[in-house]
Order: sequence, then structure tokens, then C-alpha cells
Amino acid sequence: MSRLAETDAASDALRAFAACVDAGTAEWRDIERILRTLPPEVIELKASKHYRWRWDHQPPAATPVEDEPEPYRIPWQR
Repeated sequence: MSRLAETDAASDALRAFAACVDAGTAEWRDIERILRTLPPEVIELKASKHYRWRWDHQPPAATPVEDEPEPYRIPWQR
């Protein structure tokens, strides 16, 4: 994606996002979550039969709630 953003044909939106990635404030996998309108290059890649988009935005998985420990019991109460 960075190489694509470096080309002369790259859109301004893709270049701006690449700058965020280079600065360390974003990662390429977050492009769909951060940008409201995807750059045309991303839309084309996602629609392509020759490219597999592996960065579909998935909502964060719910953190499992730990079972509460059983209350302490005196040995003869068991």
C-alpha cells in the first residue's frame, strides 16, 4: 500500500493516509475504520478478482468475562 501511495497516480486521500502510517499514527489495516470515504485505489483493490483484501474491518471481539471465583468455604462445609 505504501508503494501504491508513492506512485504519481495515487489519490490525495491515499497519500495522506500513507503519511499517517509513516508517522506511526495509523496502520494500513485501519484504513476502513478511520476514513469515511475510501480512496479509489482501495475500492478498486477490494473489488478486484486478482487481489485478496485481508484487512476487512472487524469490530473488536468482546472480552470474555471471567467467572467469579467461588466464595471461600471452610473445609467441613464442602
